[in-house]
Amino acid sequence: MTAPVVSITESQMLTALRTALLAIMPVGTEIIKGQGNRVPEPGAGNFVTMTPWLRERLEWNTDTYSDIETIGFTILNGAPQIGDTLVNSTLTASATVLSVDPITITLTAGAGTFATLDGVVNQTTGLPVGLVASVSVTGGVETIVVEALSSIPSVADILTNITASANGTVLTVSGTNVVLTPGAGGYFAIGDIVTDSTTGALIGTTTAVSYGGNAILQPTQITTQLNVHGLNGANNAQVITSVFRDQYGVDLFNLSGLDISPLYASDPRQIPFVNAEQFTEYRWVVDVVVQCNIFVVVPVQFATSAVVGLVNVDVAYPA
Repeated sequence: MTAPVVSITESQMLTALRTALLAIMPVGTEIIKGQGNRVPEPGAGNFVTMTPWLRERLEWNTDTYSDIETIGFTILNGAPQIGDTLVNSTLTASATVLSVDPITITLTAGAGTFATLDGVVNQTTGLPVGLVASVSVTGGVETIVVEALSSIPSVADILTNITASANGTVLTVSGTNVVLTPGAGGYFAIGDIVTDSTTGALIGTTTAVSYGGNAILQPTQITTQLNVHGLNGANNAQVITSVFRDQYGVDLFNLSGLDISPLYASDPRQIPFVNAEQFTEYRWVVDVVVQCNIFVVVPVQFATSAVVGLVNVDVAYPA
């Protein structure tokens, strides 16, 4: 059975939040994920850490049943994007991409370690790959899960992050699922060679196919704690709380292309922070609240045809 697909992941939400914050913070302000980040405190004098800590349901579920199709690949040659049209080589099946699962990449650990929300670049091809959702390192091998895909790397390619502070050589690339809205031509089958007709790129060969789904909408209010560090922390906190209650903030989040909107921010609180060197730093704490309209797509079986006939009840089910 195909695993449920989440339309807006936590990583995507944090990326949208980080992008909005970067647009309103002074140049040079670092903005990072606060929990499980696996990196020391930034060297910049002013920085912001983000830690989601509460998810609240805003409405009861809204279920939308649809005749969707999910196709799986062992290794993708290209990364289709949401809205692209995929076709098979015989042109008997076509479909529009609804979502693309993350991929898992193992690397020989290089000069540094990737971190969550890092943008990954394929140094060998020069193409962007996607955003890091999670990282683990075991025995000199680093495993990263990458989502918001732009391209798929190949074995032996060298990957780096956008700051060029981490790199590694690709050992393996594991597959992913693509959720589709079937077109008029029919359904994909296992073994189909799939091409992205929107870009002309070869995607790969299907290894798994399932049909039918229920998109469960749960509008969710997500609260994220922002720790605003540095001598400019009070001013930065003032900017954040002002923008999060203004149309300007809504416009910033609209740029992400995701169904996310800022609702409000708490009043800033000055809570001193004691760092690893036992020095006390200025820190203003602000809770920012956004609404994410998140779909969870689960598989549902649909009949492609039905045979209708008459049954003599007395004969078929005698008393």
